[in-house]
Amino acid sequence: MELKIEVEENFILPKYITPEIVETAIDFAYGAVLGDNENSLFPGEGRDPSSHSNCHIAVLIPTRNMADGPGPIYPIYYAVFGKSFGDPGQWKRPFDEIAKNKAYQILSGRSHGASSVIPHLLFPGEAPYWGGAAQESIAAACSGRPQHIDRLISEITISTIRALAYIAYESDPNHPGKNPKTDFI
Repeated sequence: MELKIEVEENFILPKYITPEIVETAIDFAYGAVLGDNENSLFPGEGRDPSSHSNCHIAVLIPTRNMADGPGPIYPIYYAVFGKSFGDPGQWKRPFDEIAKNKAYQILSGRSHGASSVIPHLLFPGEAPYWGGAAQESIAAACSGRPQHIDRLISEITISTIRALAYIAYESDPNHPGKNPKTDFI
């Protein structure tokens, strides 16, 4: 399926995290764990419609509202990226909503993403599941697999986003380190 993006008008993403980078990271994580190749951890399981391998991966990236104007401190908003695998019509639960909810819980400090939920911080209607991760203000959560696999896919997704964004930063011809007037290192 295609990558879905939820972001408000006038909001911008960090310069080096593009939708293409997010989608590449999601596809890589899914393929590495559940792909149809011999190098994946669980080859072929991701495409079997009768298995519990149908899933959704949600990624939350911080954004900035351009209407907030210049200033060193901005309210925190998030763009939500999501990609479904398998047939959502066959899902036993709404994995897309569960994944997004798990990611928000992690970013708000109401879940650590691993091995248990924090029941006293669940609000009515929230997903009582773990299986996500957060690093450096980026959260990802997968839903549809066993929770430890959801977390593995989430961690690979975030690490791949960070690596690809860093490569984009380093290869930017306008990188501050490549300009002798701004290279203070």
